Amino acid sequence: MTQEPTPRRVAGLVLMGGEARRMGGGDKALLPLHGRPILAHALDRIRPQVFALALSANGDPERLGAFGLPVLPDAVGGPGGPLSGVIAGLAWAEAQGATHLLTMPGDAPFPPDDLLDRLWAAGGGGPACAASPD
Repeated sequence: MTQEPTPRRVAGLVLMGGEARRMGGGDKALLPLHGRPILAHALDRIRPQVFALALSANGDPERLGAFGLPVLPDAVGGPGGPLSGVIAGLAWAEAQGATHLLTMPGDAPFPPDDLLDRLWAAGGGGPACAASPD
């Protein structure tokens, strides 16, 4: 008897945080790499792996408007740092009908084309993730 694969509806969230202090400030993901922003390379790789995609970023969302994605500010009253972005992303993903959320940093231009499958396999056929005790 073959076990049916677990249904998954995975949304993606690119975390744009960080102040890039060591690089003179600004958004690291918007720095050019091979004539395009680092973020554009990352989106090329991650977009085919998810059914919906958003960016987690604070500040003026218009600076990311060229990417045509929802821009989610950190969760109000959240713990700060990337975890606040993940909390906002989880709420957004749930509203999209997602069963899971794949997150990645925006300044990593070349995630594996099969990142989602690798993480799923690492979880033993389920998601590899941190779980809430609730």
